[in-house]
Amino acid sequence: MNITMAAPDPVRMVDFYAEKLQDIKQQITDLNQQKTFIERELINLVGAQEEGSNAHETTFFKVTTTGKVDRKVITKHLNTVKEVVTPEIFNSIFRLKFEVNVTALKHLKKQCPKEYNAVAYAIESKPAKTSVKVDALEP
Repeated sequence: MNITMAAPDPVRMVDFYAEKLQDIKQQITDLNQQKTFIERELINLVGAQEEGSNAHETTFFKVTTTGKVDRKVITKHLNTVKEVVTPEIFNSIFRLKFEVNVTALKHLKKQCPKEYNAVAYAIESKPAKTSVKVDALEP
């Protein structure tokens, strides 16, 4: 006896995987909230420095807390700083970071292909992770 199985309905499979993805994302959210709570409790128990690390050992674990300070350049004040410190100090503290303006790059590609080719020489491009967004529809 020869039994042929029908291929799964693609629409149902999309619904199946979309629901699974939403469930997993909710679990990740819940776990991240639990993780944040537990990290706060550990910090309360072992302490933390504003900047730098602090280690605490028990019989079973070594817990290290590392305090960090985010720093951001206030670009409108840079000219004033340049007038006060030497160029060596200025250049050792402030670094120039080049980034690609993707909107301008795409515009250049359409408007001036020759210039785009010259600019593209200095840009490394590689595929990034494709994102997937799932929103539940109201019935």
